[in-house]
Amino acid sequence: RTSFSTVLVNQPYVTSLEQLYERAALALPQFERTVEALARATGGLAVVAPLKGKERAKLKALFKYKDAGGGGVAWYRLTDIVRGTLVFDSVRGMYDGLEAVVQCADFEVKELNDRYQLPMASGYCDIQLVVQLAQHMCELQLTTEAMHRAKQTSGHRTFEVVRELRAAIPEG
Repeated sequence: RTSFSTVLVNQPYVTSLEQLYERAALALPQFERTVEALARATGGLAVVAPLKGKERAKLKALFKYKDAGGGGVAWYRLTDIVRGTLVFDSVRGMYDGLEAVVQCADFEVKELNDRYQLPMASGYCDIQLVVQLAQHMCELQLTTEAMHRAKQTSGHRTFEVVRELRAAIPEG
């Protein structure tokens, strides 16, 4: 599972997707302010998404975090409801940006996957972090402008389609 999560990072426990989204909505404004401040300080571009769509989150959780016995879903394992990207002109700028993220007082880095060192099978690369902001886990990606453009066209979406298909097949 090269380039996938290597650390078990969870949200504080929640019993429902709705409860997770309530907490995420509270965290999003501060996350956006912090990512934008980091972009200004490092010469990057901040791209902060709205909260991840509930249907996408549900599909991901059903695929990755559903109990094998058909029981519940570990909603607290979803760490990308609040998410953003810092885009840089160069690889050097991206790694300088990473240093700024690690030193950022608002974020505590809980996981770091450098997919420039170990690219995904498709060749897609980024630096993917899970950062804790207050009591909420958020996903922050750092990438170059060229890779960001590739992701927006086809690269990462192919991975998402395959994941959704694999989740749907056992469900009929």
